[in-house]
Amino acid sequence: MSHHLDQPNPQLDISDVYCFRGTMGTVFVMNVAPMQFPASGFDREALYEFKIDTNGDYLEDIAWRATFPMDSAGVQRLKLEQLTGSAARDRDMTGKVITPAGSKPEQIITCSNGIKLFAGERGDAFFNDARLTVETKRALGTHTAPNYSWFTPETAQNTFKDTNVSTIVLEVPSAITGTGTIGFWGNTAVKENGAWHQFQHAAGPLVGFLYDFSGGSAGADYNASHPKDHLVGRPKRPGEPAQRGFWKQVADDTAAVVEAMGTYDDGTYGKNSAAEYGAYVADTLLPDVLRYRVGTSSEWGPRAQNGKGLTESAPEAVYELVLNWHLEMGLDPSDATGKLLDQFPYLSEPIATG
Repeated sequence: MSHHLDQPNPQLDISDVYCFRGTMGTVFVMNVAPMQFPASGFDREALYEFKIDTNGDYLEDIAWRATFPMDSAGVQRLKLEQLTGSAARDRDMTGKVITPAGSKPEQIITCSNGIKLFAGERGDAFFNDARLTVETKRALGTHTAPNYSWFTPETAQNTFKDTNVSTIVLEVPSAITGTGTIGFWGNTAVKENGAWHQFQHAAGPLVGFLYDFSGGSAGADYNASHPKDHLVGRPKRPGEPAQRGFWKQVADDTAAVVEAMGTYDDGTYGKNSAAEYGAYVADTLLPDVLRYRVGTSSEWGPRAQNGKGLTESAPEAVYELVLNWHLEMGLDPSDATGKLLDQFPYLSEPIATG
């Protein structure tokens, strides 16, 4: 699982986000409501936020906010707002509505500034044998070597095969994003007792699931976090101890596992000590933002991260990065749900049984 099933309300549960080159611009995808039969749609009180950093400071410079209000006839509508500058960081600010009047889910919509938009039910493109994720999470939480002795690639199972998600897909012209390197992450949020509560943060694969931040040394809710929080406590100089936080927990948990496995100094990317390897992984995964060079091919691999496409084996790449050891999962895009489209909205049609 990437972020599958880690929120009690499926409509607020971001299972994955993706960022890749489309036919006319950059595609941003947010999937929610994983493994629902049928996919349960969108919360009419929630904000579904696409956050874009254009200058590398890990603060959003552009935000698109999708909402799904009910009209007076009881029909769910779809509204997309665009916010820029400081307004992109303030949930109480009102953005410019770019969707045509009367827009609703399950339609392909062209917004007023040329952005394409789709929100509705689609097949889940994610593929992973969640048993491997659970075992890797256990190892990181207990600082022990993972036990994969029971697993063979020939017996791999895609846990998410033949399941649907509720997806929001944007395709954005480069005139809006710029042509340089951007950062992207997704959030869901709901107002409770007069204040906005962020339910989910999602960017890189598996980060918020593999590491038990709330129960671990960080002692913090990753899903309520902002990328600017992720490097708090990171040493500023060599030899300086890390302070408590997300960065330190990733570094410490990873170091303990590669020490137990004896893999920290293996290969081209090995380090002189387990602690150095743990710091390398923390620096690679955090801040948890998908960095993408606009107009290029996406790749989320163990050594290079440039967006994240629908066909990449992101879980396998994360295992290799965290363990400094290749775990052959035995799954590929043909094991995912449905057949991807070569045009907008790119995700496969929902399966009939979903």
